[in-house]
Amino acid sequence: MRLFLALVLVAITSISYGQKTYIPKLRPNVDKTKGVDIGDTTSTNSGSSASTKTDSTISGFKYRPALFVKHIQGVKSVDAFYTNSKDGMGFKACFSHFVKRDIYLQYGFEYENGTVGYSFFEDFTGTGAIAYSPFNINNRVYFNGITSLHLGHELLIMTENRNQKSNFLYEVGLGLETEAFITPQIALSGIFSQKLFSSSLLGNFYYEAEVGIKYIFR
Repeated sequence: MRLFLALVLVAITSISYGQKTYIPKLRPNVDKTKGVDIGDTTSTNSGSSASTKTDSTISGFKYRPALFVKHIQGVKSVDAFYTNSKDGMGFKACFSHFVKRDIYLQYGFEYENGTVGYSFFEDFTGTGAIAYSPFNINNRVYFNGITSLHLGHELLIMTENRNQKSNFLYEVGLGLETEAFITPQIALSGIFSQKLFSSSLLGNFYYEAEVGIKYIFR
């Protein structure tokens, strides 16, 4: 009889231990490799009991922590823009990275061509810019102020006699950017800038509008 009771006790203990072994552990809402916490975590302590609530739902969307990065230090992006000014159109390709929260540096190149009167022009420039995001709407739409420097080459061709003039081009620009995230890694961007102190053969001051897309990564 004692042997029977001992076997029953051992069986119950084994079952209990096996059930505890397979209890799943909840993973915190933190990507340890990226160091990004997207949840709004609120902890309340009452005596010896504590409860933690984590909400990873933002505006009805579920985001993976590794992707929900936005404007924080270390984030990078590859950008492509279509450009348009009063004299011509072109394209710009850039690489950007955030050196601090809401502050990013941008490097790239730009090509533009067009017609002014009886002359055709082409501009090839390298660009560098620094931008700051003073405020945003729900971490979805950001408004950025941009200061840019442009250095390159300008070619002007007279269409009547095919005479050519070339010029070293330098420009300083001030711009405003609206950046809207449609996914955690893709943003649409619109920039309106005014070029100042230009050495262009076409004039010293002119505006430029840009529309583009950004791919964000870490």
